[in-house]
Amino acid sequence: MQLPADLRAALDNLTQDTEGLRAAAGTVSQRYRERDVSLQVRSAAEASAYLATRLPATYAAAWRSIQILQKVLPDFAPGRMLDVGAG
Repeated sequence: MQLPADLRAALDNLTQDTEGLRAAAGTVSQRYRERDVSLQVRSAAEASAYLATRLPATYAAAWRSIQILQKVLPDFAPGRMLDVGAG
């Protein structure tokens, strides 16, 4: 699945510094492997790295879930993200 063009452009804009993203992604991954339960993303660079690595798959999974939900409950009309399980 492709991200919508505007979302892809915004992500590309955030992720231009590939060297900085690699370092930030490594830091976040290390915290995760160490099971550091404190805040996992602590800077703008780490947030950008997280988005670059996780957003496409997360978006695709959420989109697929919503497609299935529409088939099962065609009259369901969520009004908030919370209605589709976010949060």
